[in-house]
Amino acid sequence: MNLEQIHGLLNGLNDSHLTTCPYKGGHDVRWVLGHLAISMDFAASILGLPNASPEEWNKLFGPGASGQTTSGPNIAELVSVIDRGHAQVATALSKADPALLEQPHGMDFLAKSPLKSKGDVLGLLLTNHESYHIAQLSACRCVAGLKPLF
Repeated sequence: MNLEQIHGLLNGLNDSHLTTCPYKGGHDVRWVLGHLAISMDFAASILGLPNASPEEWNKLFGPGASGQTTSGPNIAELVSVIDRGHAQVATALSKADPALLEQPHGMDFLAKSPLKSKGDVLGLLLTNHESYHIAQLSACRCVAGLKPLF
């Protein structure tokens, strides 16, 4: 469902909208899409899979990045990587050993959170985290003068 929403929100947007940002200090379209792509890479890494995105995207779109871009990949490239990452993670999850998903995540920055296992982190990445950034895309769409999806 999230992937369908991403595609729907991009309907009517083009590369001229990549730096569209809904408010000062927010994240622009390119950053949001790039962040969604590397988030799927993070999910893939938990499952022992390779990244779908280029390594340099981690610096451009990772935590700590400004959220404002002046250059980088175009919409088609970003969406292609998001689609590939989603497909890879969905396939791997359907075959994942439950014992792997029950393993502690081992991430210091999540130590005090309610997330304890690799499965918990995957659940967060595929639901709450992705939905948060989908909402940002929705805001970018409205600023670009397009109707909301719902």
